[in-house]
Amino acid sequence: MASKETGEQLTNPEESAEAYRHPADHSWSLQIMLDLKGSVGELKEAIRTLQKDSEKQGNKLSTISHQIYASGVVLFIILAVGGFLIDKLWGPLMKALEHSSH
Repeated sequence: MASKETGEQLTNPEESAEAYRHPADHSWSLQIMLDLKGSVGELKEAIRTLQKDSEKQGNKLSTISHQIYASGVVLFIILAVGGFLIDKLWGPLMKALEHSSH
């Protein structure tokens, strides 16, 4: 089969492919296994690092949630005391304003 642009003969991959020759000494397989072992070790270390970082983030989140809870309690106490004081002072304050306007 000829290509229209270049005039070269096109072949099927089966026709041009060389037979695979496995190395007799298995050095290629050994090198691949060692590379895989190194990659797996790096992945294990990365996972350990992620686990430690996740624990740190969990501790920070716990601290923040406790701070939010405590600030809500403090705000509730301030509002309760403020409401109590306004309730007790409102009546006398209104009477004082009525007398001052007459």
